[in-house]
Amino acid sequence: MIGHTFTLCGSPDYMSPEVVSGEGHTRSCDWWSLGVAVFAMMTESLPFDAPTTPEVFVKIKKGIEPVLSRTGFGGSDSAWSDLVAGLCKLKPEERLPRLSNNLDKVRDHRWFAQAGFDWRQLQQRSMQAPYIPLIRGNTDLSHVDTTEKELPADLPYKDPGNGWDADF
Repeated sequence: MIGHTFTLCGSPDYMSPEVVSGEGHTRSCDWWSLGVAVFAMMTESLPFDAPTTPEVFVKIKKGIEPVLSRTGFGGSDSAWSDLVAGLCKLKPEERLPRLSNNLDKVRDHRWFAQAGFDWRQLQQRSMQAPYIPLIRGNTDLSHVDTTEKELPADLPYKDPGNGWDADF
């Protein structure tokens, strides 16, 4: 298919149905991922979370509507969940920006208006962050929620002695 790619990469929880199915995808998969990110930020949980990746994929193929209904966020009463529902349509051509990737359809969504989001300030990089955590130094991980088993193994580097890094 012209204009489609078949690359499979990324975090499984954020993949769109067409990526999961391997049927080829366009940039519209990014709008799906944005919807998942908004859901995660608003609820502090991933919409398709499951113990295994195949189970995540099964949930993704069913779409966001069952998740919104099950969690009580369905319907158009909630502006943020309406945005998520618009971004996470099962059919890529039905997602909020539509095929033209019209950012205005996202920018003009009522959730941003209700929140008083100032797109001009964002563009000018003059927007104040709503929350700035106190960081006590380069090694402060107090704001990172992790467990020991999630941390990568601490493997000491062993220099092979062949000078591969001499140009650095």
